[in-house]
Amino acid sequence: MPIIVRLCLCLLAVPALVYAGSPQSDGSVSGDQFDCLINPAVSGLVSCLPPEDHTAQGYRWDMGDGAVYNSDGTEPYIYHTYSEPGEYTVTLTINRGQASAHSETVLSIPEPLDDDISRQLARGHLR
Repeated sequence: MPIIVRLCLCLLAVPALVYAGSPQSDGSVSGDQFDCLINPAVSGLVSCLPPEDHTAQGYRWDMGDGAVYNSDGTEPYIYHTYSEPGEYTVTLTINRGQASAHSETVLSIPEPLDDDISRQLARGHLR
């Protein structure tokens, strides 16, 4: 159990941009907030979680670096590792049958940490 608690403490929340939930000309709807967490102990590792949505039939995550993940809704969250630091626009599209919802956020992936600091952070020694 302590390992899980330490791992959770190593995640930093990055707020997502929220768009007004207005219909688009193509029938889609925007406005579903999602969260992406950047793990400072593992260089470039990000986990993203969509909003709770009981009408979702599938999810499409575009990570902004060429990687795209699709899910049928059974496991809507994703893990991704960026190979380079920088800013990336992450786009989530939620399929709701006749309509879809789009949201995006910009992630700032930091430079890798010093190996010693990374090990200490992973062990929960830094506060």
